[in-house]
Amino acid sequence: MQRFWKALTTWLMLADTLESSLLARKLALHARGELLLEKFRCMNSQRLRRLPCGFVVRRNRADLNVLISMPTEYGLLERNFAGQTLTVVDAGANIGAFAMYLRSFSTLRCYVGIEAAPANYAILEKNVRIFGPEYSAIRCVLTARPQTVGFCLTGDPSRLGVSESGAQTEGLPLDDLAPIKELPAIDILKVDVEGSELEVLSGAQQTLAKARYIVMEIHQSLIGAEGVARLFTTMDRQWGHVIFGQSPDHRQMNCYFWRRYDAPLS
Repeated sequence: MQRFWKALTTWLMLADTLESSLLARKLALHARGELLLEKFRCMNSQRLRRLPCGFVVRRNRADLNVLISMPTEYGLLERNFAGQTLTVVDAGANIGAFAMYLRSFSTLRCYVGIEAAPANYAILEKNVRIFGPEYSAIRCVLTARPQTVGFCLTGDPSRLGVSESGAQTEGLPLDDLAPIKELPAIDILKVDVEGSELEVLSGAQQTLAKARYIVMEIHQSLIGAEGVARLFTTMDRQWGHVIFGQSPDHRQMNCYFWRRYDAPLS
């Protein structure tokens, strides 16, 4: 019963935050009802559903929840970038929920979404086609250097990521991707790579040099306290940061970084 009330409180918080954001107008969904129905859906269903706004999700327990959670996770961006025109690189784009959220309050001059998992990429590709020619998707495992890596490609979100037991897949640095090289500047770089944060950043030095702001999900449970310390030591040389969200079990945290010569996000 305690777990039920905790889940209900979380649903209400997510729904309330969504309804106070511009994303709610775009989605035209009953958030409370959708979050409740989510618990009765198949965990790994690949059946597709097109929302009233045109955005495509799967009828599983994850996709719609991730979309509804966007204002809770990234509301600081809505407060700071509403009405602006942005160039965005989304490393770990999943199905494109971040792009959908940004579209609700800003104009995207260019969006490049990078996703490794085939099932996620298939949906991401559909959504960027719906969004328009300014949006593109790349299927790639991001690494520090060109190499073959083991990567778990299952549709279960808890098992996605680099793994010794995973399928052998070609990996490339973010700096080596042609659409990223062509960008003169990046307003927002989002990094959500399931424990490969240090690896991705090592292969993204040129990309980081072009970025103004970074939004990163740091997976403490996967990179450990030493990895977290290394990440902040490296980033804090040139970037200020603020931790804006942390899971109750301390498995992951969300962090914003900004150039020290730029204004911090507020």
